Amino acid sequence: MKWWLFLTISAGLVGRLSAGSISTIEELDAASVFHFSIMSDLGATCGANSFSSAVTVKGLEWMKSSEFVMGGGDEIKVMGTQFAAFLRTNTYYKANFYPCIGGGENRAYGGADTVWGSGSLFITNIPNFWSRPGVFKSTEPQDAYGNTSSYYATYTKKRGQKRGQSA
Repeated sequence: MKWWLFLTISAGLVGRLSAGSISTIEELDAASVFHFSIMSDLGATCGANSFSSAVTVKGLEWMKSSEFVMGGGDEIKVMGTQFAAFLRTNTYYKANFYPCIGGGENRAYGGADTVWGSGSLFITNIPNFWSRPGVFKSTEPQDAYGNTSSYYATYTKKRGQKRGQSA
């Protein structure tokens, strides 16, 4: 069974809106200050051919209207997927994708879901991830292999900045 999650969230509504004042997604979109998306399980069963699905391609393009995209894990489960190469070359995703290391990434890089932290090597596929403004490596101890898969990131929207503009 193939499944993945593409979810876009509109946040920070401008002004005070009553429950009855928003009746369409377009009205919600117009009222929001920023958008972010969550993507998960892109590589759950798709493997190297995750981009062969028109739905996947459409979803990845659709999420570009977001200020950033958070991964929910399992974006890859095997080495050599198109998604890893995609992250190195796609201008939007290499600057705005924030991965979550899941069992799939651990399997791809460490040989098993249970090799905690080995999937952190997936982050190295994203150019300059650790040097992005607002990205901070965890100060917690690394795993036995020296991998750091924990981080936190901040997002700041400047007053007057239009949605989709870089901070």
